[in-house]
Amino acid sequence: MHEERKLTSKLAADLARDYANHQQVLANILQPFAKLKAQPKDLNVAKFKIREIVRRLDVIAVKWSRSAIAEAYKAKRAEAKPLAQKAAVFPTFKKLDPEKENVERLILKAAENLISTNASIEKTCSNFLMAYGTAISGINAVRQNKEIQFMSGDMEAEITRKVEYYIARGYDEGSISRKLRDYLSELVGGKNFIEINGRFYELKSWAENMARSELHKSYVQATIDEAKQYDCDLLQMSRHDSPCDLCGPLEGMVFSISGEDEDFPPLDDTVTVDTPKGPVEIDPKFPHYQCEHNLNPVTRNILRAAGEL
Repeated sequence: MHEERKLTSKLAADLARDYANHQQVLANILQPFAKLKAQPKDLNVAKFKIREIVRRLDVIAVKWSRSAIAEAYKAKRAEAKPLAQKAAVFPTFKKLDPEKENVERLILKAAENLISTNASIEKTCSNFLMAYGTAISGINAVRQNKEIQFMSGDMEAEITRKVEYYIARGYDEGSISRKLRDYLSELVGGKNFIEINGRFYELKSWAENMARSELHKSYVQATIDEAKQYDCDLLQMSRHDSPCDLCGPLEGMVFSISGEDEDFPPLDDTVTVDTPKGPVEIDPKFPHYQCEHNLNPVTRNILRAAGEL
């Protein structure tokens, strides 16, 4: 378990470091707009640069998935082997190893998940540039004393409200410019360039969380594949010192890989867990992001000897 955590931290940090570097580049591109020092004609150049950065992140995502997922899977197979041998129904090793196909599937899925959410980076930056455009429109409206025309979007709507508030209270052009500049600078200063389900995240922390989740999936698949090699159909959820509300109730539970065991639930089925916020359906293979619980090969004899059957 210690080695698994060490490997996870290393591989997740590798991806997070690349995203953090590009996060700073994005901040540098947007800073002139945040300070209202850029010109509207610079918008297209900024959008092009942002698009290029996102494409680079797509390449990084694919390369990381191909190397890190394969390394994590291989390490977990080696770790799970002694447990699978101990829980073997038959001592003879089976030559029915789906490693190549499963590893490739894990790699493709990890890359797909990273790339699909990379698109949110470009969208978030584009929304910010639209907010800049709205701010300029608001300042020009004050300057020209004409009817204000604003674009749609959450940040644009917020700027619209701010400008209308300032105008209604008689602020002059200089005051409005300074207040909008402070607002835009605050948005960029946070470096939260990715939006997932309405929440904004810093690229470094988001990439690390995503990496840990994809690595966890590879560990689980590696354990399943190693158990199958020895005709072991049962996996038991590990126990931690401080489990959360979601994975805590699963600790010590035993699941059937094939789903054909009469006494234990199928590993592929969800489990209903009662939480302070109500019942939640949990996937035992992936209870939640950054979960560190293991699934370990067991048999009825092992469970009986531990007083758990």
